[in-house]
Amino acid sequence: MTSFLQTYRVGGLLVASLALAACGGREGDDYCLNHYLTHSDHQAGIATLFVDVSDHGTMTASFAYPAESFVNESERRNELIEALSDPQHVYSIPDRDDCNHLDPAVSDRDGNLVAEYESQCGQVAEIKRVTVTILESVAEIEEVEVTINTPATSKHFAISRQCSAPIFRLKRH
Repeated sequence: MTSFLQTYRVGGLLVASLALAACGGREGDDYCLNHYLTHSDHQAGIATLFVDVSDHGTMTASFAYPAESFVNESERRNELIEALSDPQHVYSIPDRDDCNHLDPAVSDRDGNLVAEYESQCGQVAEIKRVTVTILESVAEIEEVEVTINTPATSKHFAISRQCSAPIFRLKRH
């Protein structure tokens, strides 16, 4: 009888512990899981990255970030423009060393710092992966909304410093 009670108590404690762990968690968990509830409220103030990949190895990308973030910080703004001049600070194409990055165009447009990129990665080879690196390069950016279109698929998600994984649900349904 004693072993049954000990097993029951241990089992009950285990269930209670799991329930508390499920309710507790990291502070950002609610933000990440329920991001779709507030995303539209701050969407105008975050960075965006649009990527189009052709089946012939050409990739074009457009990155935008609200310039108002640097209204009183012209030196930091210039540093960001310099960083955006190197596509490796915005994205990388893993497993591809044959890519030729054409000169990017960085400008102020409609209240945003905008950078446009083109990469040529061979005529017959497809680009299979694109890694977003901007959060590693620019400390001020908290979140970037990403759209990637390829001949096979289209992905739309956000990457936030507060979340350990991309956020795929951005709108209320």
